[in-house]
Amino acid sequence: MTTFGNTLRTDLPSAAGDPTETPTFIKDKAKAYQQRLDVDHYFEASAASTYDDADTGYHRKVTFQGPISSPTVPANQGVLHLLDVDSKAELHWVDEDDNVKQMTSAGALLLASAEIVGVLANNTYFTAVDAAGTGTVSLIKANASDVAVLPDASELATSAAPLSDADIANKKYVDDQISFGTRTSNDDEANPLEKDEVYLATTDGFVTGIGKNYHAYMYAGATDNPTDLVVQNIYSSDNFPATWTVMYPVTSGEYIKFVTPVFGSMWFKPIGSGGLTKQ
Repeated sequence: MTTFGNTLRTDLPSAAGDPTETPTFIKDKAKAYQQRLDVDHYFEASAASTYDDADTGYHRKVTFQGPISSPTVPANQGVLHLLDVDSKAELHWVDEDDNVKQMTSAGALLLASAEIVGVLANNTYFTAVDAAGTGTVSLIKANASDVAVLPDASELATSAAPLSDADIANKKYVDDQISFGTRTSNDDEANPLEKDEVYLATTDGFVTGIGKNYHAYMYAGATDNPTDLVVQNIYSSDNFPATWTVMYPVTSGEYIKFVTPVFGSMWFKPIGSGGLTKQ
């Protein structure tokens, strides 16, 4: 709240007043106007009681008294004002076509909403100041096909794995998926892999089963009782004795079972991280 030294009155001087007091009323009124305009405007006296400095009248700041209803604007004019949004005074602009645009929201410039301040031209990057403060850095744009485009070498905030199918995958995550892990003959709980048991693959990889001197089969499927025979190697009298090997490229989430009648061993070569979980 501003306190003024001179009261601004429009009823003085009165017609019945003392004419000799008129100069005092005129001076008081001039001072009263100057004090009120000085709330936002620049007033520098170039001499005692003389406000004719070249910058006199310029704005030091703009103070809005409070929210109002958006006005109707004449041609070739525009109005900047406050309008209540969720009980908060927010800055708005009204153009000569009476289009009302909200410019602030909850203490920040409003850059994206139905009341958007401005829209970038197509195929034009939104930019930020570079670290040196001497130029700009391209951030994102909508290309001529109306697709969002990031510049080459753009990064995610961390190398964390994406959490949903629509997330952008970083290089580390992709590399982890295509890199082979350590070959193992154990399941996820460090127990030996066994023939005739069902396992759930928690990552893509290659399952190898070795049968000694008899048939070897590999079954796969989407349930914990896989019945699809996907690989087999069958004993015959022409090539006995022998060691029979079957290998199957299992997919994460797929169930697998290696079957051989007499004796067998299993190995798993994962792609990325994960293994086989006994059911």
